[in-house]
Amino acid sequence: MSYAQPNLFGEDQPDLFGPAAAPKADAYRVKPRHVLNRFAEFDALLGRAEVWPWDAARRADMRERTWPYLLAKLREIGCAEEARQWEAIMAAHAARLDAATPPEPAA
Repeated sequence: MSYAQPNLFGEDQPDLFGPAAAPKADAYRVKPRHVLNRFAEFDALLGRAEVWPWDAARRADMRERTWPYLLAKLREIGCAEEARQWEAIMAAHAARLDAATPPEPAA
């Protein structure tokens, strides 16, 4: 005895929307001016600071995530020279502020 049932709804309906289109490779490109403006904001803030303006967690986030991300975006869009310059500027600010900022008390 066979329990196989015929397709009760007929043949499968063709895809109504057609094949999926791949997204464009350059769907979004970071504008160099946006990244450079962000670094200019950091430069102005850190340049006038006598100690770090952020707590340790925010400093770590800036150094480990934000600045490397922005530098990588500059390199991706062909602004490697600007990325090197900003990397040096941020490193100089970090060294100066690390020396001037007292360590945070242990929790």
